[in-house]
Amino acid sequence: MIAVIIILAIIGVFLAYKFVSKRPLPTMSTEEVCTNREKVLLDLRDYNVSYKSPLKGSYNIPSAYLKRYFSELPKQDLVIATEQLKYVRADVRFLQKQGFNIVGVIEIDEESTGSLTICEC
Repeated sequence: MIAVIIILAIIGVFLAYKFVSKRPLPTMSTEEVCTNREKVLLDLRDYNVSYKSPLKGSYNIPSAYLKRYFSELPKQDLVIATEQLKYVRADVRFLQKQGFNIVGVIEIDEESTGSLTICEC
């Protein structure tokens, strides 16, 4: 009986850690990205979306290819550009485990067309 209670407690702690204790992602505005040029902009949108509206000066690695190509990124502070914030948490966790510092996330509007410029250089 005690073993069952201990197992249920361990499962409860695991589920609470996994689903409840999520820290919010540090969202940023485009003006905040422009203030410090040492940050690297990483575009995690799919190729078919980022092709229609590319972000100038960003690294375009879709989320599905991140584990394969993360080594191409410089070891600087990263700002992630994405379409939907709810899908980026696993990518942020993966990059942090690889030693990257995620300083912010920008949500890009899906309906925008043409080339997007985050900073006027």
